[in-house]
Amino acid sequence: MKTKGLSTFASLRAGVVALVATALVITPLAVAHAADAPTFGKACTTEGVSTGQATTSLICQTGSNGKLTWQRVRLGSTNARPVAASSAPDGTIEFHHWRPEDKVVLQGIIDKFESANPGTKINQVIMSSVDYTNLAYAKISANKKAAVFVTSRGGQFNQFYNGGLLADLSNQRFMKQNVIASALTPGTVNGKLYGLPYQSLFNNPLYNATLLHQLTLLQARLQSIQLEHSV
Repeated sequence: MKTKGLSTFASLRAGVVALVATALVITPLAVAHAADAPTFGKACTTEGVSTGQATTSLICQTGSNGKLTWQRVRLGSTNARPVAASSAPDGTIEFHHWRPEDKVVLQGIIDKFESANPGTKINQVIMSSVDYTNLAYAKISANKKAAVFVTSRGGQFNQFYNGGLLADLSNQRFMKQNVIASALTPGTVNGKLYGLPYQSLFNNPLYNATLLHQLTLLQARLQSIQLEHSV
């Protein structure tokens, strides 16, 4: 976490790290049949197909040999190996967001983080989406423990940026090596990075290719039978 020169959680200025809610189309298609299961280095058929956006994910793209093969998803703005999480300082901070339905899942992540960093405490502060839109800036700007918070892209993000509550994360190794570069656009201002992506929405279809193939054959057979009976 970037702290604008401050080194302890207890003295963090409000809004050190912003998480920008944004819709990202990462995977054009997800392949589900076992015969073509993604395997690093193995030939693939549909360029752009990805298994996700983790450090172990694969993507189908043209290699140096000019053929489509499963390759590692490129993370960040470099091809360097992802870096491990750094140790957190002692103290208590708050994470502000508007999604009560995510509380349990987020708390599980927080529990693991706190377990790996004894002495560190992160409290969730959750508002309704309406209250967050209207009140978040005022509450966070007046609260030094509000070190991590969510903004919607556009107007709300600009409000926090213009208010001086966002830290420049551009030189963080985590940002360069662990986050897919294309996901950082909403949090970038004048070439500098001030926010991480918070939500990735997969809007493209997910289907079982084997079942779809079988259904296609069945439909063709039914059409053939219908033609035979119509003659």
